[in-house]
Amino acid sequence: MKTIFAELYNINDTIFGKISKKKNYILKISKISKINYSIVYIANQKNNISKTQPTIIVENISIFNSGDIIQVEPSGMITFLFEIESDSNLIFVTNKCNCNCIMCPQLQEYVYDDYYIRNKQIISLIDSKTKYLAFTGGEPTLKKNDFLSLLKLCKKMLKNTRIEILTNGILLDDINYVKEIILLNHPHLSFHIPLYSDISKIHNHIVGTDCFFSTINGMYNLAKFKQNIELRVVIHKQNYDRLPQLAEFIYRNLPFVNQIALMGMEYQGNAIKNISDLWIDPYDYKEILTETVILLNQRAMQVSIFNHQLCIIDTQIWNYARKSISSWKNFYLNQCNKCIQKDFCGGFFITSHNHYSKHINPIINLEQIK
Repeated sequence: MKTIFAELYNINDTIFGKISKKKNYILKISKISKINYSIVYIANQKNNISKTQPTIIVENISIFNSGDIIQVEPSGMITFLFEIESDSNLIFVTNKCNCNCIMCPQLQEYVYDDYYIRNKQIISLIDSKTKYLAFTGGEPTLKKNDFLSLLKLCKKMLKNTRIEILTNGILLDDINYVKEIILLNHPHLSFHIPLYSDISKIHNHIVGTDCFFSTINGMYNLAKFKQNIELRVVIHKQNYDRLPQLAEFIYRNLPFVNQIALMGMEYQGNAIKNISDLWIDPYDYKEILTETVILLNQRAMQVSIFNHQLCIIDTQIWNYARKSISSWKNFYLNQCNKCIQKDFCGGFFITSHNHYSKHINPIINLEQIK
C-alpha cells in the first residue's frame, strides 16, 4: 500500500476515513475511529491553521483524490487503503500465513493484527464502480469466517467488482471450504495461486512447508466449480532452470487454468534475507523464459510476463510483457527516460535497489531491436 508522511495538527490518535473534495479537501472520519470529531482538513500550507481543528499538511495535496480511503497515524504516516484511480487496490485480510516462502516480500511476524472490523468498513466505503479488488495477506483464507463474511459483504456492496483472491490454495484442499465459498454465489471471483516448480520437493522448499499436493488439489476443487484460476510463478535462482518443465506440467495436469503469470521477484522481506540464494540476473534466463512462453502459447494457454524489462527479454515475447501487477510499486532508472519503449515497459519494483540486470540498455531506436 502507498504511504506518505505529513505534518499533523490536533491529531493524537490513529484515524481512518474517506477523502472528500468540494471546495477544499477534507477527510471524513469513519465511525470506527473513536474520536470526538468527524472531519479533518487537508491543506498544503500552514496559514490560518485553527488551534483546535484537526488538520493534515502535505506538500502535494493533489496526491489525494475524492473517494480515496486513508489511515493516518499520530506519527504523520498516511497509508492509502484504497485509491479511487487505481486498479491495484487490496484488502489486507491478515498478516498470518501457513507458508514462509523464501522470497516472500513480507517477513513473517509473530504479532497478528485483527483487520476484520476495519476491512468491513473499507468495503462499505469503496466506490461501487470499482473494477478490481484483491484479497491478500498473509494467507487470506486462514481466518475462514472472517474471509467468508468479507466476500459476502463484497457481493452486497460491490456487485460488479472483480474480487481477486491471492491465496496459496492449501486450505482449498478442503472441498467443503470451497463449497462454502461457491455457495456465496459471488459472480466475479478469481483465485491467484502460486506454483513454483513441477517437482514437489522444490516447490515445498521454496514455500517452506509440505503443501505441493494440497495446492494442486485445491486447484482441482476450484476447477470442479468452474472458478477462474491464475497461476503465479515468481522466477529466481531456485526454479528458473525448470520453467519449460513446469510449463509442460501445467499443460498436462492443470489445463483448466485461465492464466499463467511469470513474475520477477520483489526485493524486500524474506527476499532480501535470502538474496544470495535467490538472485539471478534475468538476462541469464532470457532463452529459458522465451522457450517457456512459446511452449505455453503453442498449447493455447494464456501467459503473461510481469516485472521484466523489455530490453532484457527477447523481442518475440514482448507481446506477453505487462505492466507491474501493482502500479504503485513501479519505478524506472534514470537511463530509462530516453527509452522509446518506456511507456510499454513494466519497469522495476521500487524495492529493487541494486538488484536489477547488468544488461539494462535503453532502446533509443527501432534498429536496435531488430
